[in-house]
Amino acid sequence: MRILSVSMEGFGPFRDRQQIDLGDYDSDGLFLISGPTGAGKSTILDAICFALYGDTPRWHGQAAGQPQVRSDYCSPGDPTEVVLEFEVNGAEYRIRRSPQYERPKARGVGTTTQQATAVLEPRGGGAAIAVGPQEVAHHVQELVQLKADEFLQVILLAQGRFQEFLLARSDARLDLLTTLFDIGRFTDYGRLLDERRRDLGTRRSTARAAVDARITALAPGDAERPEPGGELAWLDALITGADADAGRHRAHRDEASDREDAARTRHETAQRQRDLASAEARLAELEARSGEIAAWKLRVEEAEHAARVRPLADAADDAAEALADARAAVARADADYPEGAPADPSADVDRLTGIIGELKPLVPIERRLADDDQALAAARAEAARITGALQRLADHRRDLEEQRRTAAEAAGGGEHARRLIDELTDRLAAARQAHAIAAQRVTAQEAELRASRASGQAAHSYADLLDRYLHGQAAVLAERLGDGEPCPVCGSLEHPSPARWSGEAVSDADLDRARAAQDDADAQARAARERVAALDTQFGELHGRTGGRTVGDLTADRQRAADQVTRFREAEGLVVRIDQEIAGDDTHPGLDARSADLATARDTAREREAMLAARIEQHREQVGTARDGFPTVAGRIADLTAWRTRATVLRDARRRAAESERQSVDAARRVADAAAREGFASLDAALAAGLAEGELAGLRTRLEAHADELSKVKGVLAQPQLQKLPTERIDPDAAFNELRSAHEAYEQAVSALAQAEARHTALVTDRSALAHEIAGLGDLDRRFEVLHRLTETVRGRTPNMRGIPLDSYVAAAELEAILDAANERLRSMSDGRYELLYSERGDRRQGASAGLEIEVFDEHTGRARSPRSLSGGETFLASLALALGLAEVVTARSGGIELSTLFIDEGFGSLDADTLEIAMFTLDTLRQGGRAIGLISHVDAMKEQIASQLQVIRTAHGWSEVRRSSGG
Repeated sequence: MRILSVSMEGFGPFRDRQQIDLGDYDSDGLFLISGPTGAGKSTILDAICFALYGDTPRWHGQAAGQPQVRSDYCSPGDPTEVVLEFEVNGAEYRIRRSPQYERPKARGVGTTTQQATAVLEPRGGGAAIAVGPQEVAHHVQELVQLKADEFLQVILLAQGRFQEFLLARSDARLDLLTTLFDIGRFTDYGRLLDERRRDLGTRRSTARAAVDARITALAPGDAERPEPGGELAWLDALITGADADAGRHRAHRDEASDREDAARTRHETAQRQRDLASAEARLAELEARSGEIAAWKLRVEEAEHAARVRPLADAADDAAEALADARAAVARADADYPEGAPADPSADVDRLTGIIGELKPLVPIERRLADDDQALAAARAEAARITGALQRLADHRRDLEEQRRTAAEAAGGGEHARRLIDELTDRLAAARQAHAIAAQRVTAQEAELRASRASGQAAHSYADLLDRYLHGQAAVLAERLGDGEPCPVCGSLEHPSPARWSGEAVSDADLDRARAAQDDADAQARAARERVAALDTQFGELHGRTGGRTVGDLTADRQRAADQVTRFREAEGLVVRIDQEIAGDDTHPGLDARSADLATARDTAREREAMLAARIEQHREQVGTARDGFPTVAGRIADLTAWRTRATVLRDARRRAAESERQSVDAARRVADAAAREGFASLDAALAAGLAEGELAGLRTRLEAHADELSKVKGVLAQPQLQKLPTERIDPDAAFNELRSAHEAYEQAVSALAQAEARHTALVTDRSALAHEIAGLGDLDRRFEVLHRLTETVRGRTPNMRGIPLDSYVAAAELEAILDAANERLRSMSDGRYELLYSERGDRRQGASAGLEIEVFDEHTGRARSPRSLSGGETFLASLALALGLAEVVTARSGGIELSTLFIDEGFGSLDADTLEIAMFTLDTLRQGGRAIGLISHVDAMKEQIASQLQVIRTAHGWSEVRRSSGG
């Protein structure tokens, strides 16, 4: 991967767009980014990382796409964007990325959130490859083949991370290796094995509990439980015993069945003897009533003949009564008919019906005349009301136009007032921040003084311990000297003044703790100085933005400007409301539309008034003719209808009387013929022979009951089972008791047999299930043993002979590969003195069985010691070698991608001249392979040695700019 160019705008201390073309340094290979502290040198690296991953080294860990990178110097409408161009495998790409920030609304006042954006596209032009932070992040991962953490370890060695890997604790180093090399998958593998073992153990326990539960359920109360492995033989013995019990109970059931059959036969014979005697006695009783039954039959026959005459006699009586009623109705209708009326009522009915039909259509017209009069008055009133509303609407429009002219004049100057309040708001915010930062400066200066004192004390303590430590090492060498043997330091064969122990010995651990304390104190002092410098810079920038005005002055000015804006907005709002009222919208019509609607309504009302007046005049003429002297047309129709009703009644009464007379004569003739036909001498004789319906039905019921009972008794006597019965009588009650006793004995035998057979069947079924469960349990035992040994081995426990978990083992292998690569450079940089070694000692993460400690082997002393005992320059060289070794291994693990760009942002200022020369020589060898290496430093010696430079400077306004220059 090669970084080609980066440009940034509104990013960190850079307000204006800054374009940096790294291709300009391809021929040199090595370039320097210099400038004063806090100017923004490291921000260039932040921009590269932000463009690729939406994150920055110094804000690493915040929500993706939302680090606080927007420049404080940006105005609300200024953009914030980073554009990065890079090359991977011969293809060139461009990324444009912006963070989330607040910007002014496109319409109206106030701000809105500008969401984070990202676009990945070919550098030479063409369609976008990915759009949006998430999609761009996915494609960058595929192209670069490095995660953000890996990128910060192999390409961009940022401040605060350069020495992190060398001086980290063992557990922190394991976390970093886990992230870089995805060692977590081995931890996940161990966790997965443990979960599977736990699941398999649960299943094995469940299977064992099922076997035990089945044995418990099958074992009789006094039976002994089988030994493990003998369950099936034990169950076979139970099945054999259950089969023998079933055979015994089956024989008992057969004997009880024979006894029950004999008792049932004797009981049935006794019942048949009793039924035969009862039927013979009842037959004798029925045959004794034969005379009485014959008399009942004769009386029923006479009553049935009379019943056929009776309906015709009743019909003749009804016809005579109907004739009398019809003649009375004719007399009443004749009396009610008017005197002088036509003799033919039928003709009168037809004439009156025709007149009524002609008059009926005029009745609703007569009733509607009053409604039409009211409608006419309402139409005239509506036309007058609409005319008045039109006049009032015209007057209101003239008033609104006058108000609008006045409000439009008052709204002038509003834009100037709004720009003024935006300017005052920005200056007031700067004044408030400056006031807060002034207080923070005092606190930071006090903290800087305390941290500087603590750093000096820690350095003095470390120097004292180091001197005592070295003196102690000399004493150790002196003890090993022998006469005639060369000194490993000077080579002399004579040892006139060997060193001696003096005071308490200093161990490597004591020296490590003192060096760690010094490093912590130095870091705190450096952070305190940077904090004071940053606050000074912020205070100067903010004070310049206030224009020298105080918070109180700016607050008052802003309030006055806000009052003016409020008045301008009220006038503008009035103009808008008047325009809306005149023009209207989709939901509320304007004045012009309402005037047009009222004019249309007025014309409609006048047309309705003329139509109603013409219709009323026509209807009054028609109704006057139809009344013919009556007050109303309906009154005349009522009089004619009453006359027609009386004519209709007389006509219908005469017709019904003639018909009734004919029906009465026919009914008398039919009843006389029926009496003679049924064998009666006269109609009176026929009526006397009749019976009431209840009496006739009672006689018929008694006759039918006698015949049915006689038939049933004869049927019983003819049944085959009552023939040839024994003459000896059997007691039915005794026979019943004997049958009940035999049946109870049989049911008990059947129940006992069913229980025995069910027991045998259940045991046979359970044997199959038990055999299956025992086989499954054996399989689970074998699988659990294999999985248990594998899990324990991966966890670093027995049978793992080294006691190292799989993840720690993989991490140690990666660390050894990193140290091998680092030592190739460290031996050259230290002239063969130092070598980095891997050790299992040191702090260990919980659950790990081996540490990941790095020690430094010193060829001069022949001993390994903590890297914290190195001097500042030695620490830098070791960290640089380790960082380059880590970069090589991570690169190889990422598919062997080519890394053509490297940035180092770390303390060259801590190096003496000799160490700096060694470091520069090492970096110079890296560029010979075609790499472009960017260094960030303000060390003057580096400015003199490196020709190609980028300078970051502060402008008079406070923000920074990037300029290219040449070194000394």
